[in-house]
Amino acid sequence: MDTIRQMNANARFGFIALLLGALGLGAMIWIDGAAPMQLLSCGVLLFAQLAYGQEAGFEKPLTKLVLTALGFAVIGFIVLKLDGTAKAGLLFVFASFLAILFWALAMLHRPGPARTTGKLGVMAGGASLAILIGGHVFVGLGAALGLGALRSATTADASEVQRLVQIACLCLALWSVVQARILYQGLLSSEH
Repeated sequence: MDTIRQMNANARFGFIALLLGALGLGAMIWIDGAAPMQLLSCGVLLFAQLAYGQEAGFEKPLTKLVLTALGFAVIGFIVLKLDGTAKAGLLFVFASFLAILFWALAMLHRPGPARTTGKLGVMAGGASLAILIGGHVFVGLGAALGLGALRSATTADASEVQRLVQIACLCLALWSVVQARILYQGLLSSEH
């Protein structure tokens, strides 16, 4: 408990917001009708990234890219909940995995445990994006070759991508908890 008292207010709020956002997003995605809490959790994660970014240094391009990708993920999630299209769900999933990848790449510039965490995050985020992009390239190729059923996936409703959205939410929640621990341990300070 002494460590949290040594943290500045910004780091403390970022730490708490990362945990609350992760808990809300990870738990609420499984509950039908919990869209307001899911949207609130996205907003809390966005606030947490602002606080985290100030600790990591907003002058660094990767920190800005994380915030931008997470912003697009939140936009995708909002449109998914309001409009219910598969395209919005895919935007959320893609932007979430991209945010995780950028976040992990930013951690590679830190020494010690933060760098190790970054390496694991790059592998997980990169693999997730590769699978997502690879799947869409094959669907697009099939649609170009005249397989009309594949083309309908882009106009499908949100239920078509619900499982993918749930997986992305869990990945984003888990990564947020990992980053909260790094923030708690003070591994983002300028002397690390």
